Amino acid sequence: MNYRDLNWEHFELLVGRLLMVEGYRIEKKSKYGESGPDIICTNPDGIKTIVEVKHFRRTRFPVAIFRQFIHDLKKYKDLTGAKHLLIVFSNGVHPDSLKEAKEIDDLEVWDDTVLNRLLAKHTKIKQEFEYLLTAQRVVTLGLPIEEPPKKENDLIEKLKKVGPGRGEWRSYEDVCIEILTYAFTPPLSPPTVQSRSEDGLDRRDAIYAIRPGNQIWDALRTECRTRFVVAEFKNYEDEPGQKEVESLQQYLFPKAMRSFGILCSRKRPSESALVARRRAWVENEKLIVMLSDQEMIDLINAKDSENDPAEIIDAQLEEFFSVLCP
Repeated sequence: MNYRDLNWEHFELLVGRLLMVEGYRIEKKSKYGESGPDIICTNPDGIKTIVEVKHFRRTRFPVAIFRQFIHDLKKYKDLTGAKHLLIVFSNGVHPDSLKEAKEIDDLEVWDDTVLNRLLAKHTKIKQEFEYLLTAQRVVTLGLPIEEPPKKENDLIEKLKKVGPGRGEWRSYEDVCIEILTYAFTPPLSPPTVQSRSEDGLDRRDAIYAIRPGNQIWDALRTECRTRFVVAEFKNYEDEPGQKEVESLQQYLFPKAMRSFGILCSRKRPSESALVARRRAWVENEKLIVMLSDQEMIDLINAKDSENDPAEIIDAQLEEFFSVLCP
């Protein structure tokens, strides 16, 4: 069953039905727009459980957003006194996210694989919701239009074809600028690309103006006191380190309303890069997000799924500020 074809209300109903037949006793279900966990219940062992139900059109979502969900779930756990956490997704979950989930005590994850297994066990519920999907398709059928098969966005293939190292630095910068522009324009302006010399090469930055109208970018513009995003690109084989962060930091200038930067690199940042990023904000109020190849692909997939790619930026910033200390 394709759970993404259900609307969010029907998907929550499906989850509730499965919980009940699996021995959970539902105590409370939140109403639309109400804050708090979606479902509070008691699991088959009599342990108080809070359940979050996540219904998405996208096939998968980035690890950073998964961490954001877990962070919220832990807050609900503290507020309700629950001992068990369950988060249910209408789609697949990234293997890295599942690996992290296994390391968290009292956390259980249901994704489409688990749901398929449960419906195979409870065939009556499966039949009921298959009938529902059929009815939805009949009602919304309209005129028959043959849709072309979906394929991977060409930008992903372009990024994968560029090899790391000095020989292809220009190609890497070009495709990164293309990806950021595809993901963020609008609400960001088309980029201004400017060159500068570094290590004997003609390096380039891309500067995007933040235009009003998007909740996440508007908040960043206000909270960080910036009107621009400066993107820099490092096509290195190794993880970016302190030097790469400081290279971007020197082109951020708060008095020019240029306080936010994006560092694009092939791999996730090293510990020294994370330390340098913290120092840049604490000492100079310069805020930096670091995007590896995987996060760049996540941006493309979010855009293609009609989700807001800025959620990936927002999730990384929330994770950064949630652990920041003096």
